[in-house]
Amino acid sequence: MSRVKHTQRPSGQMLLAAVSLCSFELPGQDRLPSLPSEPHAASTLEEAAPATHVIRGTASLTNQNPVILELLAKGPWNPQGYVFARSTSPTGHSAYTYDVKHLSPTTLTFELEVEASAGGEAGVVYELVVDRGNGQEPPRHPNSFHFPLLQNIRVKPIGSQPLPTEVELKACLGVVQFDIGQDENCETLAPEVSNLSIDGHRSYGTKNSRIAYIQAGTSSAGNISYDVSTPHGVERVYEPFAWEDFKCDEVVRICKPLRTSTPEPITETEELHPSPSENPAVFEGAILLANPSIPKTPGLISTLQHLYFAADHVGQDSNKPRGAMSTSFTGRFNPDTGELSAQYEQALPSTDDFPLIWLQQGLRLRFWSQGKSFDTHPGLYDAKNFRNGTLELYSSANRLERMSPGERHRSEHEYCFNELKIAYRTELGLIYNPAIDVSGGYQGTDWREKESDYTVTGSFYGDPYVSNHPVGSHPRNKGILHMTLPQGTFTLKPRAMMVNESGEATRTRFSPMSVTVGCGQFIDIVPPLAVNIHPVPRHASSGWVTLSGVVTSTPAEVGHIWYQVNDGPDVTLCTNCGKDAPFSFTAPLLAHENTLKVFAYTDGMEEPAMSSQQVVWDDGPSTLESEASPSSGETQAWH
Repeated sequence: MSRVKHTQRPSGQMLLAAVSLCSFELPGQDRLPSLPSEPHAASTLEEAAPATHVIRGTASLTNQNPVILELLAKGPWNPQGYVFARSTSPTGHSAYTYDVKHLSPTTLTFELEVEASAGGEAGVVYELVVDRGNGQEPPRHPNSFHFPLLQNIRVKPIGSQPLPTEVELKACLGVVQFDIGQDENCETLAPEVSNLSIDGHRSYGTKNSRIAYIQAGTSSAGNISYDVSTPHGVERVYEPFAWEDFKCDEVVRICKPLRTSTPEPITETEELHPSPSENPAVFEGAILLANPSIPKTPGLISTLQHLYFAADHVGQDSNKPRGAMSTSFTGRFNPDTGELSAQYEQALPSTDDFPLIWLQQGLRLRFWSQGKSFDTHPGLYDAKNFRNGTLELYSSANRLERMSPGERHRSEHEYCFNELKIAYRTELGLIYNPAIDVSGGYQGTDWREKESDYTVTGSFYGDPYVSNHPVGSHPRNKGILHMTLPQGTFTLKPRAMMVNESGEATRTRFSPMSVTVGCGQFIDIVPPLAVNIHPVPRHASSGWVTLSGVVTSTPAEVGHIWYQVNDGPDVTLCTNCGKDAPFSFTAPLLAHENTLKVFAYTDGMEEPAMSSQQVVWDDGPSTLESEASPSSGETQAWH
């Protein structure tokens, strides 16, 4: 995948690792709530490195009413705008930008960089929306004016279509002015109101008089609402409105006389405060985050070494239904043992010694390599060591428990991780803040031959990364993202901020990739190729091991696949291997630790794609060496 996204600042308040618990006062509930999961399918890379092209457009208002033109000229949204494109054939691609240019109060122009090669020579078909005013990432767009959707925009690769795709949007709007007055005609506006709004439309103005732009030909119904102070506190007032087939250049004034809701009679009652239990229930268990290949590969860094520890978290409203609690655990990843090994204990308060149902929500891991400062850009960090991301792991085992005061319940969090490196490059424009969104999980036997079932979500960011510095100030035509994932099958959704020749930034999202990882693997994804090794047991039963897998490549052809054992000579598996080429081989093992690497290459790549597998062959019974590491860290709970 060639390019990817995001200007999100890492939060200093996020946990390194948090065990999250949720309680519900639901007596008798004994079934686990369902969690979203990904199919555990064979590994595929659904899309090759994307190649972008440009949609260039103009959006114009055709209004002639001088009252409306004056409002447009004086309104607060003139310098702002938002453009969003989403692919319809093939699906899965999107891009947006806030970099628009207003030529006049009625006309703006834009350029949007989008994926163009996913459909081959036929290109990609998009639908596009333009907003005059502030925008928010889809699906919500509370903007000043929303141009009608433009469909069937075909963007072909540059080789087939050298020039950008030109589009034009035109629309006409009307205006609604809605006032809250002290009289029936709103000749005097009511000063006591605040938070005035109208359903379904963004507006601007004062606390008692506001303006909304309405697309011609549309109908709408809802409420005009506002807050008003009364002797009994602030009351929210709702006044209905409706219109049909709003006309171009039409100006409508809606006057609503001030009124207040009639409050219910207030009776004085004694407020009862439940007393907290002095003998809380406790969740406890082991934290084990392992990568057994790290001790055997000197010089390689595990992303687990850059876990970010925040301060201990004290629960808020933890003794109320749907309350929550966070807590800390101790531990650091030890590269000599390849583990972070720790214990956690989590007190779960209740009131009046009543039992509560607690849901253990999951383990949250926060990765950040830059210490206490979250202000950074290229040049302030080492790109090879840069880590930034979050993972949340939700185990299905022992997650929902009815806990009485003093009761203790064990819930373990033990996972084996892999290291992934993803290369980014662009042939058109530059990138910064490359990123990947992660979802997936695992169900089966883990690296210790134990049954395991969990789901995972998260995000990671790579180099070049900019936070709290001018956006687009450090773009490059290449990027690298380092991340870690536990054993399982995952969907990786790439995105990036792309900068064109004019310095304008576009947030671009590309179609997802699917990857299956084992335990302690090192995987280099170099678009358009990704090497996927089918996981095998870490401990071999003989002095030989058979590895198989597939090099996903579509639409490219795989030129060459080869392997190495323990950095020995290259052994060719195939040349001119075709698309999405499978491979299989049997190789001899040395006593103890072995590293098997599979490489793939095609013309035009700067380096081969690679995936490695660690295999141990012992003459005696298989054993796992493990040492407890010193402690320090965190946990979190919800109820």
